[in-house]
Amino acid sequence: MAASNLVIVESPSKARTLAKFLGSDYEVKASLGHLVDLPKSKLGIDVDRDFAPDYIVIKGKEAQVRELRQAARKAQRILLAADPDREGEAIAWHIAQQLHLKDPERIVFHEVTRLAVEAALREPRPIDQHLVDAQQARRVIDRLVGYKLSPLLWRKIRKGLSAGRVQSVALRLVCDREGRSPPSCRWSPGAWTRCWAPPPAWRSRPASSAAGRTARSARWSSPTRRPRGP
Repeated sequence: MAASNLVIVESPSKARTLAKFLGSDYEVKASLGHLVDLPKSKLGIDVDRDFAPDYIVIKGKEAQVRELRQAARKAQRILLAADPDREGEAIAWHIAQQLHLKDPERIVFHEVTRLAVEAALREPRPIDQHLVDAQQARRVIDRLVGYKLSPLLWRKIRKGLSAGRVQSVALRLVCDREGRSPPSCRWSPGAWTRCWAPPPAWRSRPASSAAGRTARSARWSSPTRRPRGP
């Protein structure tokens, strides 16, 4: 007789572990991570329609989607147990869309043990759309920045480099800081020593006694002294 409950996790190893102690009334399947993503051949973001992402099934995941749909058709209850973070929430949301679930149930657990999983089964919840939106925003910004900047890096510097929401902002901060620094501090081997070195009172001095070590510790831990730096 087919199991009446379907639990979907991300990894096959986690699926095998859960299947050992959930019993025959549960079937556990793995999504193998994300099922859908933005297309590689185009931007995949409709900037004129509130930056709506255009998701497609990842190449090679078609069989996994079919397997999950077949299992879902036989189940009376479907529980989405992707990892307990923004990526996991988005994966659960995408699975619910691919399986056409109207009111998907989400369970989360932070350790793969019988007690943790049984506790999660007693407290299912809806998908947290705030977490999903947070993941989508990060993915969309990555695509908007990186899809257009990375090819420029390939042409101007070398193939394989990437630009994204993190690298681009970090580079801007470095450039702004460099622009505010005195000329003697810019791009020279001794710049750090000359411009950002701690004052003499903070520099380590040898202590020949316990009293000296205590005094040196007090200098370093003084709440009124702070090292100079960026």
